[in-house]
Amino acid sequence: MFSIHPPFRFLVTTWPLIMYKYLVETYRLSSADGVEFPSPGSSITSPPPGKVGIYLKSLNVRLRLPLTDFQEEVLQKEGCSIRMLTPNTVNKIVAFEMICRANGVLPDYFVFKFFFRFCCTGDKCTFFVQQGGHTLVPDGKTPKNWQDKWLWVNHGLAGSRRYRANSFADLTPKLFPHNQSVADLLKNIQVSSTVAEKTC
Repeated sequence: MFSIHPPFRFLVTTWPLIMYKYLVETYRLSSADGVEFPSPGSSITSPPPGKVGIYLKSLNVRLRLPLTDFQEEVLQKEGCSIRMLTPNTVNKIVAFEMICRANGVLPDYFVFKFFFRFCCTGDKCTFFVQQGGHTLVPDGKTPKNWQDKWLWVNHGLAGSRRYRANSFADLTPKLFPHNQSVADLLKNIQVSSTVAEKTC
């Protein structure tokens, strides 16, 4: 069951409504997003039909729904789903896109792979800095118990595309001239970690 830190104090019979209002106000989720709270004993790996699980800690690191085209492209090409990503991993994808757009360029998967290599252990996945590469988005402190709180949303918000295995997951992609210039631009940047440590 969810637990909410102060100032939210309420009876068990009223917590879903208050939690829903909190999600709407904080993360701009709406009733159209199909937000549902998991029932006791449910697993994020076994969603109801038409739903996908989202960890609240992912929302804390600026993930917003629906996913952007770039975020879905990363998931698709790496062959994973949003529920498999640690908060640090979500932070890197979101921060990379924000850095690109702040510098007037579109985020590109091949440029992203210039900085990050993908790794999965079991059903949890993360991105590490490419060996000998530039640290664009450093690792933050992983929030404690980040898998404790999650909710269901409509599948189309975070997984409308079919996932496939990446054919070059362990390789730094060959960059086209434009991508190389974008990578060179981004190499002059390092953002601070933004992984949230607070609880929802």
